[in-house]
Formats: sequence, structure tokens, C-alpha cells
Amino acid sequence: MSSSDEYQFLPVPVELIDSFWDAALKFLQPAIATAEGKVDAYDIYSDCQQRISVLWLVVKDENLVAAVTTRIINYPQARKGYAIEYVGGRDMKNWIDLVLETLKPIAKQNGCTHFEAYGRSGWKRWLGKRNFEPKFIHFEMELEDG
Repeated sequence: MSSSDEYQFLPVPVELIDSFWDAALKFLQPAIATAEGKVDAYDIYSDCQQRISVLWLVVKDENLVAAVTTRIINYPQARKGYAIEYVGGRDMKNWIDLVLETLKPIAKQNGCTHFEAYGRSGWKRWLGKRNFEPKFIHFEMELEDG
């Protein structure tokens, strides 16, 4: 558990995911929608239940203000990334540093060499100030009859 002023950033134990999922999903749904049908809410929920991903909550004064999911990505060439996959909430400027400060030692303890974060281009405003660099832009083209 970590806190910054009145904000707390808390992992949800697997046995409590069902208790918090609906509330977290209200925040995560817009981020999940950006996957454009490649994953849905049930896929994220299932990954959390199977301990593939971790569900985190940002709480202020006992009120949920954001939800985050993370996972470790094992790359074939012996690198591990700590992915901040789905994020949704309000007042990010007030808790983003708490999130990163909490996750950094966890990533290191798990042998990760870097953070990865996925989001829309507007995230550069928040992550650029925190030493994240955009590495690529993801382009897609739909194939006819694909």
C-alpha cells in the first residue's frame, strides 16, 4: 500500500477482485474501448483472476478515483517489461507520481528492465514529464474480408 497526501494506490488481492471489479470497470472501460475489440472487459477480468495482470485502485478519502491494470511481459531475449496497461480515472496529475513510485520497486523486484505504458497521444503530457519517451506509434489498417 502506498499513499501520497490523501491518495492511496492499492493492489486488489485476487480473492477480492469480484468485490471491486464493477467499480473499477467504470474507470477502465474507456481505456479498454481503445483496444477496438481485441480484448474486452472479461479478458482483463480473467487475466486479473489468473494473476496474469494485477488490478490496482487509486482511492481518495475512501472514494475510488481511478483503476489501473499492470502485467509483466517476458520478452524472448531475456528482457522483462512492467506494463501499465489500462488506466482510467480522474485527477491523474494528483496521483500519477504515486503510481509510478509504487510500481518502480515492484518492477525491479520482478527483474523488469523498463516500464511500458499504452495510451493515447495526450498521455505524453503526463508521462513525458516523468522520463517516459514515446518509442513508436501504433498504426493499423483493416484488411478487406479479414
